[in-house]
Amino acid sequence: MPERRLRGMGLAQSTSLFVAVFCLAAGAGVAVHHPLVPLAALAAFTLWCVAVAWRPGIWLFVVPALLPLLNFAPWTGWVAFEEFDLLLLGVAAGGHAHLLLAHPLGACRAWGVEAKIGPSED
Repeated sequence: MPERRLRGMGLAQSTSLFVAVFCLAAGAGVAVHHPLVPLAALAAFTLWCVAVAWRPGIWLFVVPALLPLLNFAPWTGWVAFEEFDLLLLGVAAGGHAHLLLAHPLGACRAWGVEAKIGPSED
């Protein structure tokens, strides 16, 4: 079955690619439907995804700091989605993009341990 994977990508890389693209598309769709400023929401979401992909540890400071501030429901009228959802979708998209881009195909480094992902070449 390895030949059916995306051009030699391991399961971890395929999963990271799927999650990153899904969260990016979902966040962009939510941002475009923002009731007040859709283009600004889309631009902020895109910049946030790039920032998390570039520096993945930044979300640990930004998310708790913005938790009490990113609820504009009284002004926007959104009840199903809010700006905090965009923030978390950006964390997921950027984090998985970082995982995909930072490690070469087939290699994974987690908690200081390097492992080879995929079928062995014995």
